[in-house]
Amino acid sequence: MPTRSEKPSTGHRVLMIALFTATIVSVVSIAVSGRDYYAAPRSERPHMEQHGDWKSGGEIGHGLGMIGSLLMLLMLLYIPRKRMRALQNIGKLSHWLDIHIWMGVTGPLLITFHSTFKFGGIVSISYWSMVAVGLSGVLGRYIYLQIPRSLSGQELSERELDAMDEHWAKQMRELPGVSDALVAEVTGALTAGGRELARGLGAVFAWIAQDLTRPFRTRALLRRLRRETGVERELLREIVALARRRALLTRRRAFLTVAHNTLHHWHVIHRPFALVMFIIMFIHIGVAIVFGYTWIL
Repeated sequence: MPTRSEKPSTGHRVLMIALFTATIVSVVSIAVSGRDYYAAPRSERPHMEQHGDWKSGGEIGHGLGMIGSLLMLLMLLYIPRKRMRALQNIGKLSHWLDIHIWMGVTGPLLITFHSTFKFGGIVSISYWSMVAVGLSGVLGRYIYLQIPRSLSGQELSERELDAMDEHWAKQMRELPGVSDALVAEVTGALTAGGRELARGLGAVFAWIAQDLTRPFRTRALLRRLRRETGVERELLREIVALARRRALLTRRRAFLTVAHNTLHHWHVIHRPFALVMFIIMFIHIGVAIVFGYTWIL
């Protein structure tokens, strides 16, 4: 029963790891190479040897701005992919969203270095709008993940959710030497409290807290079950993995309406900030070209 709740494809996971690794390596490299310039007081920077390269209009600084702006523009390709029926067969929507978020994280980081950490005037409105867009995008991605979907990105029906839950429950019951009592105990331990979370935006932060603490709770559960039941470690891991999927499904079903409502309010924040960001960014680029603040003209 293929669903998006299961592990993403290996190829896509490798791609995303490679992209975010490239971002981290690039940011660290830029920070280390330009640390003396960025750490210097603004009044001293024009007298430094690195100023010609690292200033916003310099070869390095301007290049970072160009790459960052290009990534911010390319991430808009997600919109027609999401809305145009003719493009719906070009890759999985969730994969597009992952790359959209990577661009939305990497672009602002490069633009921050391009600005040499000077945020003033009208450009500061665009910059802080960009920061708001980036942070809200990451949060939106998390909320999006709380809505159970198929591999094609379509939201699952109640019947499909029931079938998915029964599929995983059956897999647990068919494991060798596993009793119904053990299945019930593990499932209950990982699902406990799922329906008592706060409502509205508070539920989202409660979800995040649960997800951050889940690895620790899972390890503690494995140690306790191993000690009390004597079941082989690998078998317990398999039971817990299946129970974790069922627990996540239970939570997502319980808060499906919350996720939908929160996404609606999230769009109210995300879209206007994005619009302001791009308008001022285009004005900034136009002014830079007209007045020759670039090394390519």
